[in-house]
Amino acid sequence: MLGESGHLPLPEEQPEHSIQPEAPAGLGVKAALVMLGLLLIGALLLSPALSGRAAELLAMPNATGTQSYLPLLYQSNPTHTPTATATDTATATASPTATETVTPTNTETRTATPTKTGTLPTPTLTGTPTVTGTLSPGATLVVKVTPTGAAIGYRMLFTIDVSNGGTGPAEGVILADSFPSYVDVESVTTQRGTVGSSKHSFTVSIGSVYPGEKIGVTCLVKVNSNAAQTETINNVVTMSYLPDKSKTASVSYKVIVDALPGTGGPPIVVAEGKAGVNRANLTQSLLVGLLGLILLGYAIWARKRDPRSARWMLGAGTVLILLAGVTGLSAAGLLGGSKSQVVMEVPTSTVVEPTAILPADAAPTHLPAADFATPEPQPLVTLPVYPIPSPVVSITPEPGETGPDTSPVGRIVIPYLLLDTKVAYIPFDGNTWLIDGLTQEIAWLGESSWPGLGSNTALAGHVTVTGQGDGPFRHLEELPVGEFVILYTEKNMYTYQVREHTVVDLDAMYVTYATQNPQITLITCTNWNNEVHAWLDRLVVYADLIRTEPIVRSGNQ
Repeated sequence: MLGESGHLPLPEEQPEHSIQPEAPAGLGVKAALVMLGLLLIGALLLSPALSGRAAELLAMPNATGTQSYLPLLYQSNPTHTPTATATDTATATASPTATETVTPTNTETRTATPTKTGTLPTPTLTGTPTVTGTLSPGATLVVKVTPTGAAIGYRMLFTIDVSNGGTGPAEGVILADSFPSYVDVESVTTQRGTVGSSKHSFTVSIGSVYPGEKIGVTCLVKVNSNAAQTETINNVVTMSYLPDKSKTASVSYKVIVDALPGTGGPPIVVAEGKAGVNRANLTQSLLVGLLGLILLGYAIWARKRDPRSARWMLGAGTVLILLAGVTGLSAAGLLGGSKSQVVMEVPTSTVVEPTAILPADAAPTHLPAADFATPEPQPLVTLPVYPIPSPVVSITPEPGETGPDTSPVGRIVIPYLLLDTKVAYIPFDGNTWLIDGLTQEIAWLGESSWPGLGSNTALAGHVTVTGQGDGPFRHLEELPVGEFVILYTEKNMYTYQVREHTVVDLDAMYVTYATQNPQITLITCTNWNNEVHAWLDRLVVYADLIRTEPIVRSGNQ
């Protein structure tokens, strides 16, 4: 068509609106990514608060659940209220029917029904007083002791429970207990009442114990050095209450005079192996890593459209992913470790063959416990150097023959446990062994055999050392059957092979007695009890002699 001027329009003028430059395609994507990043960062920062608030909401009871926390007295009122309302409605509905049938019946209904309805809760509530004359307390008494035996210096915990299974209260309840002169009362606690105690007895005035109640009393005692012999004692607890009634309960315990040494301080409160997973930090690390991945994805997408932004996004995303990886591994407990883990992790297939050459002043192959445990201030007790007696040798060697090795034990090596430490002689005092001051040494128990005399050599070591950490026998229970234990005297090296593990009572003195075959008995503590703050039992490992070799020193034959 011709225009007003009579000329055809120019081709470039016609589609003028269709060739305008397009808006940058990445602008909206950038804005979306920025917003998404801000949201993720906000979620990262607010996640602790949100998780805490969620926990509070979950912990809040609903309206229905709230009723379950009300006392029984208040729970009964809603029950009676709807019942009374329903009864009134039924009575009003039934009244016209009664009127149409018989007039006297209507009169009786109106009189009797409200009376029964209004007083219906009353017979239910007053049903109990009808047996007031037969109310009587049903007091019971139970006593227990943990552990059932204790050596000199050890504790026992007596637990006494007073309960009432009757229909009436037991009033004026008083407990009384006493112990011999060699058992000291250290502390008495009660859930109700007042305590009166002396050195060897105590009383507890509880007062009233109502039906269904249970009152607990605990008494911690300690065996002192006045104990002269091992004996079993029957402890009797007496409970008296009004009017002039009493009950008794008893429990037997054992006072041990002859006992294996106590080779252990309190358990070490440190985590072993891998640390626990920190879920909150792990979640944050995952969010940071996700943000890094988003930035990397955008950098790959925009490397041609917007190279400058792509390079910036690539760097930022890489940093975030690396940061998330390091913090995530740390939160999962996969980074770091204590020295104790490095020292004690030994491959089970490792077998170290013993050598008959004793290096001069060889350094121990294990780190002392103080290197990997935080010590607490403790009184410094030094282990005395006890004189070693001469053994009685019943066999006289023939001329030209070498007599038995009567030199003392000086060193013990357990390759599997990476243990290499000194052995110290500890005498027997008639009841036990004087191990005060023993730390990283192994105690050679007096009255047991010399290795060269072919009987039972008893050795004891701490499982933990108070204020230091692990003792030398901390991992004795992990020593497999078939592994080696090596003892060194001045003349010979004795190699033993582990035969058996067992757990015995602390008065199992027989594990130190003489045997026909040459062996060693390794002893340490096991089964810690928090109530009496002591190790209740002893772990015993037996090993048999398999080889004896003379020690060759440099320059000597």
